[in-house]
Parts: sequence; structure tokens; C-alpha cells
Amino acid sequence: MQLTGQWKAKAGIYLPWYREAELVYRTLKNRIAVTWVGRDEHAQCDDLSKAVLRAKGIKFRLQPE
Repeated sequence: MQLTGQWKAKAGIYLPWYREAELVYRTLKNRIAVTWVGRDEHAQCDDLSKAVLRAKGIKFRLQPE
């Protein structure tokens, strides 16, 4: 939703990667579609991304696991 401009990305540990993705999206937006998927529909992806962050020693404070 941030990439399509519906939500704003202002801060957080993902912001540098968001900015990089935003640049890529701008060049490809006429060739790709972006669809929002709710958290309950992507539990496996959520678990995998959290595992990478845990391995890097990042602690979760904003959202319960």
C-alpha cells in the first residue's frame, strides 16, 4: 500500500529497503500489479522475514509475534 501511495512510509527499520523498492516500482509500475495481502493470509512469509531479523539480533517491539 505504501508503494501505491495509499499509505505513507515515514520511519522504521524497513525504510531503507522501502525507498529502494519505491525506485524500482516507479520504473516498473506500468508493467506490474501490486496487491495488498493481509497478515492472516501470509503467515509463512511473515515467519520467514522475522527469522531473518531475529538472526541479525533485531528485537520486536511494535507488534506482538
